[in-house]
Amino acid sequence: MAQAGSAFRLDGRAALVTGAARGIGAEIARVLAGLGANVARADILPETEWESGAAGPRLSLDVTSTATCDAVVDRAAAALGGLDLLVNNAGINAYEAAEATDDAMWNKVIDVNLTGAFRISRAAYRHLSKRTPAAIVNVASTISFIAIKRNVPYGVSKAGLAHMTRILALEWADRNIRVNAVAPTIVPTDMTAGIRADPAYMKMRMAGIPMGRLPSTTDVANAVAFLASSAAGMITGQVLAIDGGVLVQ
Repeated sequence: MAQAGSAFRLDGRAALVTGAARGIGAEIARVLAGLGANVARADILPETEWESGAAGPRLSLDVTSTATCDAVVDRAAAALGGLDLLVNNAGINAYEAAEATDDAMWNKVIDVNLTGAFRISRAAYRHLSKRTPAAIVNVASTISFIAIKRNVPYGVSKAGLAHMTRILALEWADRNIRVNAVAPTIVPTDMTAGIRADPAYMKMRMAGIPMGRLPSTTDVANAVAFLASSAAGMITGQVLAIDGGVLVQ
């Protein structure tokens, strides 16, 4: 008889988490490791800026480079003996009015948040398709679904990521690769420090959260772990909101 809760375990699963140096990505890596996964963490930041966290390979990753994405995926798979799980968390934000958003800002956000996730997923496919089951979990946003001022490139990148989730789920279902996403509202991390320092912006955002609090990095990581586990074995192509009720209004 299966042990109670065993479907939520990730024992022996090989996982690669991008954007894992700190914040949400670091917590995802810790939670996955705590559930038994062997985790490789990848980020563009120098190691001096990494939070302490899960044991395992630390890899330097620039998601805007196809060659680097291919190499990092191969290195993670070699170090872990294969790859069962990819978490696309690497991302950047831009907080600017649409008319002040230049081409460079637009291109950078789209390239990191959307195209970067595609590059890594494409590179991971050749490894994930050899494993049964395998999973990808993307970190999208409630802004994938609702419009927020001063967030045009970020919002568009996350909307694209949500739809990419659905398309890859459809294309790769016959290879038993499940593809899902989580969509948190604003999470207190270094990346959101600037916008959280804007009282008017935060008053507006908090007014839209029925549960009255921001999600923690652990809230997001636990949802990622669920979607990665066999407990979600028949769930694919879904975007799970971690938002305290924002999207139900």
